[in-house]
Amino acid sequence: MKIIFLDIDGVLNNYKFLCENQGKSEIDEKAVKVLGRICKRLGAKVVISSSWRLNWNHTWPHIEAAKKLFKQHNIEVIGLTSTDSRLTRGEQIKKFVWDNCICADSWVAVDDDELDIPSERFVQTDFQGAGLTMRHLPAIRKALRRPIKEDWI
Repeated sequence: MKIIFLDIDGVLNNYKFLCENQGKSEIDEKAVKVLGRICKRLGAKVVISSSWRLNWNHTWPHIEAAKKLFKQHNIEVIGLTSTDSRLTRGEQIKKFVWDNCICADSWVAVDDDELDIPSERFVQTDFQGAGLTMRHLPAIRKALRRPIKEDWI
């Protein structure tokens, strides 16, 4: 299984989108569509690493809208990273990988913030730019070609 650790703010939305939508929507469907295409092409599933994971199991309107868009674009969310606030986001991702390495072949983190993970496993988007686009596909594909066992060599 290939895993994409997904941040949401700055990946599935961006500054321009949020300004234009004025709270009507927190997630840009165009970016979700791109994520769906990437997941399909690469055979990847998603683990939410975003701060959105803290409320992912609640029925809040923005969370429900995100889940609906994910379902519509065939994006399978298989888990959430730890909510242990003593760990950085990068450490939470690495903990998830370590705890679940038996069922993962490879992984990549997609985030607009710098993370303390190996650069080969990280694809950075731009909150001030367009968020996730198909131009990120080659970098995501490259990261997912690295076997998980390389993380422990």
